[in-house]
Amino acid sequence: MISKELLSEVLDREITVIANQGGTSIFNYRTSESPNHINSINIYELAHKCKEWAFKNDYEIETTYSGDVRISKNSTSMIVNSQLGLEDMTEPEAIFKACEWILEQRNG
Repeated sequence: MISKELLSEVLDREITVIANQGGTSIFNYRTSESPNHINSINIYELAHKCKEWAFKNDYEIETTYSGDVRISKNSTSMIVNSQLGLEDMTEPEAIFKACEWILEQRNG
C-alpha cells in the first residue's frame, strides 16, 4: 500500500513498522523515536498529507470524479491510471501509488 520510505518522507520522521488495520480507515505505524508506541492516522488524512508532500516536491496530484488520477509538473500533465495500474483502487491507494512514483522519479 505505502512504503516505509514514502511514509517517512510524508510524516517527516523515521518509520520502522507500518500496518494498515485491515478494512478500516485507520493506518498504524511505529517510529524509531518511540518503537513501543503505536501511532495512528486516518487513511484519508494520510492521503491528503501525501498530496501536500507531492506539491512540496513540485508535483500536483489531482483525482477526478471519473476515477482518473492526474500528475502535473511544470505545466505538463498526464493521466497515470494505466501506467501505474490504478484501476480498481480506492482514491487513497491511488494517491499513495502516485506518490511512490514521484518518490522514484525524485530519487532517480
